[in-house]
Amino acid sequence: MADKETERLFDKALRSSRSTTGPTPTQIHRLEKDWSEIADETITVEFIKGAAYGYGTELGCLRIFKKYIQSGSTWKQIKTGYSKNLRRWYIVLEPRY
Repeated sequence: MADKETERLFDKALRSSRSTTGPTPTQIHRLEKDWSEIADETITVEFIKGAAYGYGTELGCLRIFKKYIQSGSTWKQIKTGYSKNLRRWYIVLEPRY
């Protein structure tokens, strides 16, 4: 969930995504698991240029968005929307560093 432990693991995964190897499969799986629990549905996660993108339904993405906004987390960007290109909803979290 959006607690301190998850936030710490998320930060670690994002830092890894900026390295040459990127986040480990375990880190991606953990974030998918946490976000899927928040969304109450399956969420697919990928890291692009240091930001985490989650893909799911509109309601699922909005649930994750609400959880992070309410937790008081400070991110450079927390955004959700619909991708006409991919024809699905997404949420993106980008750290400040």
